[in-house]
Amino acid sequence: MIRKGFFAAAMAVLLASAASASTITYSLIPNPGPGTFALTAQASSGDNFGIDYYAVELLGAATIQHVNVSPKISDVDAGQNYGFSFARSADNAPVVSAAQDSTGGGVAVYGMGQTPGTLKSKVPATNATAAGRPDALGTYGAPIVLATGTFLNGIAPVIGATSTGFIFTQQGSGGAFGTFGPPTSVVLNQYPVPEPASIALVGLCLFGAFGFRRRS
Repeated sequence: MIRKGFFAAAMAVLLASAASASTITYSLIPNPGPGTFALTAQASSGDNFGIDYYAVELLGAATIQHVNVSPKISDVDAGQNYGFSFARSADNAPVVSAAQDSTGGGVAVYGMGQTPGTLKSKVPATNATAAGRPDALGTYGAPIVLATGTFLNGIAPVIGATSTGFIFTQQGSGGAFGTFGPPTSVVLNQYPVPEPASIALVGLCLFGAFGFRRRS
């Protein structure tokens, strides 16, 4: 009886630990059009307050668009930034990275990677946002799209093992930054590889088309 109670208690602790393990998941997914991809990020729910910082190594991409993809917006009147506005990497940089600006001029946005939203809804209605920045920069889904890009010869890029990020471990109030730090784990989902059956079907179609051309 004591042994059963011990194992039950141990299992409860194990499940509780697993449930509270904060995770950032980076994924490469197909984008519309051949040879294109999107890089997304998602934060686990219930154990943190969303993504504060990301740094994703991309290997083998032909082009990477980052600057005008992951959400950011500026409140010109108040001189404040919302979203991933700090230390943003340039387009085509091998590491796609940015952070929310906790060093000055930034307003914390919680729930990034957990729930969709728009940064414009957080800017006071009386304030203008920076000219030339389309609404898309302030709109985000869950997961968040961090970057888009292209690859050549059917060889998709790979997310590097050094990819990392920070999540909010505690939420501040009134736009203030809470505490943040690395998540318990970072999961890397690579670009999906076609299943053997799909490859065989494509090959069969090509063979049929080639045979039809020869007969004609």
